[in-house]
Amino acid sequence: MSVLSLPTPLPYSVSIAVRDDAVLVALDGELDIAMVGHAQGRLSAAISLAGHVVIVDLSSVTFVDTSGFEVLTRARSEAFSRGVALVCAAPSPSVARQLRLVGGDRDMPVFGSVPAAVHRYCRRPPSPG
Repeated sequence: MSVLSLPTPLPYSVSIAVRDDAVLVALDGELDIAMVGHAQGRLSAAISLAGHVVIVDLSSVTFVDTSGFEVLTRARSEAFSRGVALVCAAPSPSVARQLRLVGGDRDMPVFGSVPAAVHRYCRRPPSPG
């Protein structure tokens, strides 16, 4: 009998989409110590691609710990130093509450939805697809 070992899918993902004036970064899973290295690298890449704004979509983030907040804070500082805005959008109620508890909502704008952030920061709506 042979045993086939399949790779275990990562419990998180980070995707980047460049849309007109914005770079959208969608985080999925728990933004914790296991994800921070991957997330930090992707956020840095998004900041280097952005001309104007990076919108971090938190709609699929289920939990954020202090290391996750630190990643967002570092990314915001990096973006600011390059003249790029970094904003968060669409946090779940529990993630929004966590952001408020640690003061993350004072450090960077947090929007209720990605379209609200796009409307505020982009000159025109993102093109479809």
